[in-house]
Amino acid sequence: MSGRVFSFIGNMAGAKFDKLDFWVSPGPILSNEGTKPTFPYWSEPGEGWMQTFISKSAKEPERLAKWLSYMASPEGMTLTHWGIEGVHYTKNDKGLIVQTDKGIQDTKDSTKTALDIFWQFTNLSFFESVMPAPTKRSGAGGLAEVEARTAFAKGKEVVRYNASVMVMPGDFYAVGSKNKTIKDQVQQYIQAQISKMVLAKDEATFNKLYDEYIAKLKELKIDELDAAVDAEVQKRFKELGVTVKGVNS
Repeated sequence: MSGRVFSFIGNMAGAKFDKLDFWVSPGPILSNEGTKPTFPYWSEPGEGWMQTFISKSAKEPERLAKWLSYMASPEGMTLTHWGIEGVHYTKNDKGLIVQTDKGIQDTKDSTKTALDIFWQFTNLSFFESVMPAPTKRSGAGGLAEVEARTAFAKGKEVVRYNASVMVMPGDFYAVGSKNKTIKDQVQQYIQAQISKMVLAKDEATFNKLYDEYIAKLKELKIDELDAAVDAEVQKRFKELGVTVKGVNS
């Protein structure tokens, strides 16, 4: 706030865009080895950032299912995110949502008002489809925030690719399947071994641990899993008419 330069590294949700209007970004920080930064986008909708289950011991599973269905609907998301029409928001001549002063304040006081408190049901694609484009620099969702959030992906040096072709089908890692077993064993081993390599006392120790790491991954059949993943990706290439190629290999 004093005007000195501050570099923020971390989750952009903590950047306080609603309070500051002078955020800027230089775009991607480039490698001195000449490698290109990449940015994934998805041409197909995904499953979201969390999965919700209803316990089989629930006393009224039907009511819970109806509640979840409503919360994920346009009506439910509008109510929980923006509140009540005429009180917390109005609609402009294009039918897009515009927050009132009360709506803005109640969103800031979300722990008291419960407005925009159900972050688990956040759907940015839906929100952006019913909101007008920002015209002010400051505030949440303002031009300063939009510019900072999109600076990396819009960089001319960045290679953008369709990550939808990398999404495995729902039964690829089915419980009890070979793929699931290999994946779980590999992940457990990686978590334990990575910390040992990072904390190696010298280069010789690191190299020894790394060689053990590669050998063990092969023993756990990671090559078989990689081959299975590649086969699925090749299918997706044909289905979507998209080919993703490595740019730094």
